[in-house]
Amino acid sequence: MFPANYEIVRFLLVSLMMIDVIVYAPHAQTFFGPVFHGRRFPRGMGIPLMLILWASGLLMIVADCWPFWVALALWLLYRHLYIQHRWTSLFRGGGAPGFISHWSMGMICLSELCRVLDPSGALGSIFFFTYRVDLALILLCSGSYKALAGYLKGEGMDYGLANPMWSYFFPFFKNLSPKNFFLRFQNFCAPFSQIFAGLLLLHHSTMALGALIFGGTFLYLLFLVRLGRLAAQMAALSLLFLPDLSALMHHGQFVFTGPSAAASTPLLTAAWILAGCYVILLLAIKACQYLNLFADVKLPSPFQVLLTTVAARIPVIIWRVFTPDVTNFFVRVSIRDRDQNELRTIVDENTAYNYRKWDDIWVKTRFLLVTENISLTTVFTTLRYFPSQPQLFHERLFRYTESLAEFCPHLVEAEYEFVSIRKGKESFEHVPTTRYRVDLVERKIDEEKLDLHSEASKPAEFSPIRESIGFGTYVKK
Repeated sequence: MFPANYEIVRFLLVSLMMIDVIVYAPHAQTFFGPVFHGRRFPRGMGIPLMLILWASGLLMIVADCWPFWVALALWLLYRHLYIQHRWTSLFRGGGAPGFISHWSMGMICLSELCRVLDPSGALGSIFFFTYRVDLALILLCSGSYKALAGYLKGEGMDYGLANPMWSYFFPFFKNLSPKNFFLRFQNFCAPFSQIFAGLLLLHHSTMALGALIFGGTFLYLLFLVRLGRLAAQMAALSLLFLPDLSALMHHGQFVFTGPSAAASTPLLTAAWILAGCYVILLLAIKACQYLNLFADVKLPSPFQVLLTTVAARIPVIIWRVFTPDVTNFFVRVSIRDRDQNELRTIVDENTAYNYRKWDDIWVKTRFLLVTENISLTTVFTTLRYFPSQPQLFHERLFRYTESLAEFCPHLVEAEYEFVSIRKGKESFEHVPTTRYRVDLVERKIDEEKLDLHSEASKPAEFSPIRESIGFGTYVKK
């Protein structure tokens, strides 16, 4: 049968997706327009129309109006927005939040299909078993990567907490000692909580405890770091594996919805076979990715090509969310109009990221979004992921600079200051490393070294990343 809390979770997820539409709307021409995406996306009035249809579809699901067909249409839209162009667009598929939105809408779509094909719930039971394994593997992947990428050696979440791009309370955390017990304890707990929750989620008898752990973890992060709807979505998803909340509220007792005892039919048999094949495929892809990244082992060509291709289509990725490679730096941004003599800073600790100053709300509505942070971070992590391709970084930086024209109609120049976050003796230090000046008139980028002991292209200390042969693969170049 279906999880007891499915209707509650569907409502929460769709409500969070509606918030997406609202916060994207002011800068939709940037996020979904040709500067970020090239000519693959709608232009002009096509973008407002897309937003209207997007919001209308979400409202129809809440109203239970043709939920399967509407969810299918939205899932296809999400594949286009969040998956199809995640490696080539500056939008980067919205990062992990976009990935989870696509994944969640796929869950809603297939759940509604199961209800149409088998009202008894037996088919839904098979689907949610597969879905639970998939989510468990995501948590196991996220936790294990953190453990292998420095968290257990004291290099982890603390960078994000002291980072203006990611933390709501960066002034407080920046002034804490890097040896602070609280920070070290968080670094230790983060990977193990996700690994433990993933393991518990694999079995029906322990899944409620696993759900409480990962749901509670993301609720904690929701009010601490700027992860947008990702933390809220993950917390909402955890309710699927908890006892019936309505039973608790109305009857004072927990009631688990167990597997259906319906008799086997050709449809159910086929569903079990597909579910088994999917789980085996997921395990094979994860094993391939970890061998590629951590052991520099490439599988024999037919298997490597097949698993990499399938992983890109589903998609299946290694979850590197909130690890030092993306949180141990931030970027300050300044722009200049053709009629101005000096650069005007629009993004730094005292402007866009300062919650006490709201002089320029138009800038804040863009740069306080997690999606924007992911886009800007991804431009500069190109230096780390593809160090042999400086032209790729330059091309992305030019495109990103052009997107700033919404704040400066006659934009001619932008300056980006790459600031490394280091651990000092008494506090975290923000150290300007490199300055990039982009001249849109002469189409050139000047690079100025500010710290001879640092390289923007250098990975974090315990990072396993190195240049791969291409986007979406972990095979070493």
